Amino acid sequence: MRSTRAQTAHDVVIAKLEAQLEAKYSGDDVWTNPGQEKNYEVDGVWPDVVLTDKRGRVRAVYEVETTDTVTEEHAIEQWIDYSLLDVPFYLVVPKDREREARRLVRELEIRVQEVIPF
Repeated sequence: MRSTRAQTAHDVVIAKLEAQLEAKYSGDDVWTNPGQEKNYEVDGVWPDVVLTDKRGRVRAVYEVETTDTVTEEHAIEQWIDYSLLDVPFYLVVPKDREREARRLVRELEIRVQEVIPF
């Protein structure tokens, strides 16, 4: 569970990512699941950001992490499920946790399209 401060930072990154994706993919839809909100489900899971085409087909999922959630436990709880979806999975992590995120992805053999530092 994130602290209130970490949750706020997490949700700010989600909002910034949403704006970036809307600008880059203006013909597609961007859905977000900030905090405890459940706005868009993909095969039983709720990634932080979901990119869909106008027909509702999922093009990519993004999971935003904070310093305290780049852990093996969290990777097993969430990242593996996202990596098993039949769409690209992008992992968005704080710059100071990028190395640890890459280590976890490698060691747990999690299929990630890209680890994106913020």
